[in-house]
Amino acid sequence: MPTDELKKECRYCKEPVHVDARKCHHCGEFLEKHFRIERTVKRVIGYVVIATAILSLFYGLREGYYFIKEHSEKRQALEAYMFAAKNFQKQDNLEYADDALKKALAMKPNDLVLRLRYFANRSHRLAREMEYNPIVPKEIEEAIPPLIPEGYALLNQRLKKIDRAAVLVMLGRLITLDRTWSSNKNEEILSLFTEAYRIAPTNSEIVFRYGYRLLMEGE
Repeated sequence: MPTDELKKECRYCKEPVHVDARKCHHCGEFLEKHFRIERTVKRVIGYVVIATAILSLFYGLREGYYFIKEHSEKRQALEAYMFAAKNFQKQDNLEYADDALKKALAMKPNDLVLRLRYFANRSHRLAREMEYNPIVPKEIEEAIPPLIPEGYALLNQRLKKIDRAAVLVMLGRLITLDRTWSSNKNEEILSLFTEAYRIAPTNSEIVFRYGYRLLMEGE
């Protein structure tokens, strides 16, 4: 078998690597997303442990004990997942951010901020895939409908005005793309965008989405 058939291209440095390689030996990047998330989480936990040790020196044995007790392994992991998600979002790597936020939410499922972040990140990632790609994988289409009830559940919470407007807009986008939604679809979408615009009329993203929907209604 030719050597080239056992090679694939590294997604980061474009150099050839073995098809079963987990890590590129040229640039050092992990090729599978769960290995990248695990590496980021372990690195952050290591920083927290070092910081805890330093603080214990300053506050003495008693204060250091209570500090370490308060910052348990679960808390460290939660913070690490949040940190990883934030950095993946900065890199526009929304799929990795999804995984990190999902793991954080599994540890703290009733946290409203976490629910908002996960809903916003996942909804935007899936909507963007469907809005800008002519051919969309079936699993992307099937992931849209389950997000809609979560969006409405969030609207029943006490949200900041800008967060409520953002959820309304995202729901409008999701319902637009949901091919299983049939009854009163256009009315519901326009109602969501209109309410979002009423709440935040100076937000550029909301103004754009509302204006675009009005154009679609006029066609």
